Amino acid sequence: MANNSIAGMIGKSILLLLLIVILIIGGILWFDFLGVIDRGDSLNFITNLVGIDEETPVVDEESNIYLLDAVRLVKEREAIERREIALKSREEGITLEEAKNRQVLEELKEKEAAIIDKEKSLEEALNRYNDEQKNLETTVSYLAALPPQSVVDILNNYPVLKVVDTLRKEDEIALRDGRVSNSSTWILFMDAKKAAEVQDMMIKKPS
Repeated sequence: MANNSIAGMIGKSILLLLLIVILIIGGILWFDFLGVIDRGDSLNFITNLVGIDEETPVVDEESNIYLLDAVRLVKEREAIERREIALKSREEGITLEEAKNRQVLEELKEKEAAIIDKEKSLEEALNRYNDEQKNLETTVSYLAALPPQSVVDILNNYPVLKVVDTLRKEDEIALRDGRVSNSSTWILFMDAKKAAEVQDMMIKKPS
């Protein structure tokens, strides 16, 4: 009876030891599989026995594939970001260039408008001058037909500058028509002060 009890205890102890060894070996294999520990070559016979190929681990190949995919995705994302930055920089450059072109165009329009206004003002001034010359020529032609004293009576109501312009227009028309000018005669019929003032102005004011 005692022998059976001892044998039973020994059997249980052996089974317990085997279970512990199996657990230890299994733990080592599992931690090695997870990469937590490096078992070395001591348990290669066990891995070969259970069919785990040391040279071609499936999990490592899959990990490499995932890693390569991850690296590729990162590179593609970086390339996209670089392209986006380049496009944004190009768009900013185009926007800046367009703004400069608009500014230049506005300046050109302003200059063109200023030139048009200036030309318009010059044209209006020229038209006024031509009209004044035509009116003056008409007036001088009328005066030339009057007696000298009548002409002087009219000229006495003119400002000095207008009298000078009238006398010069008379000289111009007489030269054109090939006749003697009446300006000297008109000056003679003026009073001395008026005549001196007119002659002095004719010298100072160029024709």
